[in-house]
Amino acid sequence: MKKKSSQENIPAAEQPDSALLERQKPTRFGMLYEFSHFNNVFSSRIFKHINHDPAQLADILAIPQDEPIIYLLASENKYDYLYLNYLCRNFQLPLAFISNGDSKLKYSTFRHKLIGLFTHKKKPSPETLATLVNAKKPLLLFLNQCGSHEQENAETTNRIFDELLQLAHDMPALKIHFIPVGIIWERKAESYQHSLFSEIYGTPTKPSSLRRFLNFLPDLDRLFLKIGEPLCIMHHYILNADEFDSGHALKKYLADDIAAMHTLVNGPRIKSQRQVLREIVASDAFQKELETITQSTGKSVQELETEAIKILEKSASKFSLLACKMFCTFMAPMWNFIYNGLYFDAEQFNQIRELSKTHRLVFIPSHKSHIDYLVLSILLYELGVLPPHIAAGDNLNFSFIGGILRRGGAFFIRRSFRGDHLYSACIKHYISKVLHEGYPVEFFIEGGRSRIGQVLQPKYGMLRMIAQTIQDDPS
Repeated sequence: MKKKSSQENIPAAEQPDSALLERQKPTRFGMLYEFSHFNNVFSSRIFKHINHDPAQLADILAIPQDEPIIYLLASENKYDYLYLNYLCRNFQLPLAFISNGDSKLKYSTFRHKLIGLFTHKKKPSPETLATLVNAKKPLLLFLNQCGSHEQENAETTNRIFDELLQLAHDMPALKIHFIPVGIIWERKAESYQHSLFSEIYGTPTKPSSLRRFLNFLPDLDRLFLKIGEPLCIMHHYILNADEFDSGHALKKYLADDIAAMHTLVNGPRIKSQRQVLREIVASDAFQKELETITQSTGKSVQELETEAIKILEKSASKFSLLACKMFCTFMAPMWNFIYNGLYFDAEQFNQIRELSKTHRLVFIPSHKSHIDYLVLSILLYELGVLPPHIAAGDNLNFSFIGGILRRGGAFFIRRSFRGDHLYSACIKHYISKVLHEGYPVEFFIEGGRSRIGQVLQPKYGMLRMIAQTIQDDPS
């Protein structure tokens, strides 16, 4: 499906300006303006498959040269570093003069490796890094460094941020730009339960080097499921020293932001459906409602719990990112055949991406056809935003189709459940649970599909439930 955004005027990748790059002399610990032959071939063939937002790169390019830039990666992993270096070279972003990591000359040419034999080999101190920031040199900081000296490295990193805070206090006119970079190698949600295998092989959020490397190999996912490839997301902050009382607090804030990028794309950790339903029924708020219902029905709390579990099992979604990926792949050819293209406002979707980090999202589109919810979910998935859980009529919950829709995020509800207090409580608390877990929700305020081509009068049942959820717990 062809997509046409409002930001088509941003240029595509260009060859690096050699004059610009030559001004950045190679350093042992910084970014490289020239890779070795192997790394050049590797990056040109592999990294081009990683999607990025041109508007985010344009935002960095617009930063004045006299304002220092600090790139931030969650960990010192060679694939993350190489991709960020590749991105900066290809789009003429400022190359980091130095970093708090190990020597990077092993990725450079033989000539630069020889030069490195006669250059400074000691890691820069936190004070040195702060001095370089004051000198307007771009930096690269790794928030976490593993190895035999993990605790020592963590303390050193905290000292670096202490020095940066002190520099910001001493020189309030100095604008320090932080660029946290989240590189999502897999479009796959992380399981709530860890296993021995995940400890060795890594997880989608914290993949091992082996897992990152295997993601590059041409497998069935690459050959047939073209949508949902790896993503690079960048944010942009100007340091305000008054917001943080210590370097550790600043470091945690930036690390949480990178973690939020992963959650934004892949969602929260997956719990089994049975666990989710049990947590709903066992919650204090649901138990209080059951006690109220027992007075009007004469049934015991245990009987109502059994009925509630059956209602929830029949209604609940079994959301899967793999199902979304398959929808994208198999629906795109049909839409390209039926429609001329899909027009959307890229800036609005960027705003949605930012809002999803700190807010619970509720989408309320019109409903003129069954294509409506498919388009929104697939477009969100393609643009790196977690697709929503969708309220669907229970008439769609039949045989094979119901199972497919569940995995695409649908949860099924009756058209009307006025007077059925137990059913109403189950749906209300299920929606509340979905929102609290971190998933967006989508419903159609018309209550059903319009069959006359016009927007119908709104119905307020679902909206009332969501408003009650927010009122009960605004956090």
